[in-house]
Amino acid sequence: MSKDVAERIAKLKEKRDKLAQRLNALEQKAKDDNRKRETRQKIIVGGAVLAEMEKDDDFAASIRVLLARYVARPRDKETLGDILPPVKEPPAASLSEVGGEMSRLLDPPTI
Repeated sequence: MSKDVAERIAKLKEKRDKLAQRLNALEQKAKDDNRKRETRQKIIVGGAVLAEMEKDDDFAASIRVLLARYVARPRDKETLGDILPPVKEPPAASLSEVGGEMSRLLDPPTI
């Protein structure tokens, strides 16, 4: 192999490596941006749910039932304990009832 061809190969490999680094950086940025967006969505939804819980006792009870059912980690339960103090559970509401109630609250009224 001639020296010229070897130099061209080396330059192309160097370009390839730089492009791979740029690609990895862009992919990581995309993942980070997506994670930040998802976190922001959760904060917005959580805020809306907490606001509605202050206004609607039945909705609040339904959310507490869901949380009691699905939040398992002690650390998470402890965190939610300050925000959602323990209350008497209402009669067991089925998930379909809770889902229907949530749909009613989330669907805008038709005029």
